[in-house]
Amino acid sequence: MSGWILCSEDMPKEFVLPLMKKAGYNLSFSEKVLITIVDEKVLSGEKEPYEGDRVVICESFHNGELPTGCLVRNFGRPYAWRSLPEPYYGKGVADQNE
Repeated sequence: MSGWILCSEDMPKEFVLPLMKKAGYNLSFSEKVLITIVDEKVLSGEKEPYEGDRVVICESFHNGELPTGCLVRNFGRPYAWRSLPEPYYGKGVADQNE
């Protein structure tokens, strides 16, 4: 799956923000990751997949649970995740700031 990790196999590493911990909250967060959301009907075999059945979003995991935001509720279930790629700093990027 070229860098993608199934949510059923592993979850991103999470951390507790020091300020939250000091305030008595025990909420953990992952770094933002790319998440593939797949239509539930495709996962259950009720329908054949097509290109629009997969959506990739940038989101965090919280307290070891799968994200449940608006896009997840509307498009399906988180299926796989991967770390964000490094930002692009190649030719042309510095030229735009001048």
